[in-house]
Amino acid sequence: MTPDYGQAARNVAWIAHVIGAAGLKRSAIKRLAFYVIATAGQVKAGVFGAFMAKASIESKVRARVQLRIEPRMPSLAGTGLSRAKFPC
Repeated sequence: MTPDYGQAARNVAWIAHVIGAAGLKRSAIKRLAFYVIATAGQVKAGVFGAFMAKASIESKVRARVQLRIEPRMPSLAGTGLSRAKFPC
């Protein structure tokens, strides 16, 4: 596991994996959300802000996918497979 791969990114990636494994198409999903349940104090303190930003989660998931794809299938590196298989 990479040190920057946090729980939010892990959960979102797992959701994407389950959707892909189920063979669902993106067009079949009308709404998909990820929520964090936390105390008001933590939310007000901004504890989750950077970790929950879409760009942060997307970059962490993409980096993780590349770590898993490139060593196993070097011919797929840079093909966009990670985006097609793990949309964020």
